[in-house]
Amino acid sequence: MLKTLLPIGLFVAYILLQFGAWDDATLCLYGDWESLRTHPWSLITYALVHYSPIHLSPILILLSVIILLTKGKISAGMYWLIFSCGVLSGALTFVIIASLSASPTLATLSGASGGTTALMSFSIILLSRRGRRAMAIALLALIIMTDHLTFSLHNTLGFYSHLSGYTLGIIFALIIIRRSDKSRKLVDCKESVISKANSSGYNSLSEEEKNIIRNEEKHLD
Repeated sequence: MLKTLLPIGLFVAYILLQFGAWDDATLCLYGDWESLRTHPWSLITYALVHYSPIHLSPILILLSVIILLTKGKISAGMYWLIFSCGVLSGALTFVIIASLSASPTLATLSGASGGTTALMSFSIILLSRRGRRAMAIALLALIIMTDHLTFSLHNTLGFYSHLSGYTLGIIFALIIIRRSDKSRKLVDCKESVISKANSSGYNSLSEEEKNIIRNEEKHLD
């Protein structure tokens, strides 16, 4: 339920924008530090601004697919954390790149793509099986290349926001996978030591293995 609030919220924000419920100029993110200083909320609010169904629809479709694929596998808290971090990292990356650009026109950023790409890359890597993780990374590389080619036609700066999201999602996924693998190895080690103690006796254990048993008993106490 909490996950579905995101696409619903983006759709409601789009409808309100169409009816002039707010001034989108104050919500968009501008590519210079002065605008960010006077409109700090734009680091987040830019993700609420979508100007057309073509702009919003792919995001809603992707979020819906992600929600279905991650049901029971990624918590709502993690889902929102990844999206929020993707939005923030996309915003900061955009401002940094835009401020270094030689273009005389002040660039603007709108849309929830940064958060969505973070969720997408996070889900693809995290849900891939261990033996197929290389394939998942190759798939992401293909998606990123296609994304870059698409943006090169009309808005090169916007791609960096997407790239930041992709990168953040991959980093988060790899951290969780590493922690999960470490926990799994620890559990396997404990089970192996307990099995050895049951079959050969406590005295057959090495000092290191005995410490594992003692620590396990402390946790049980």
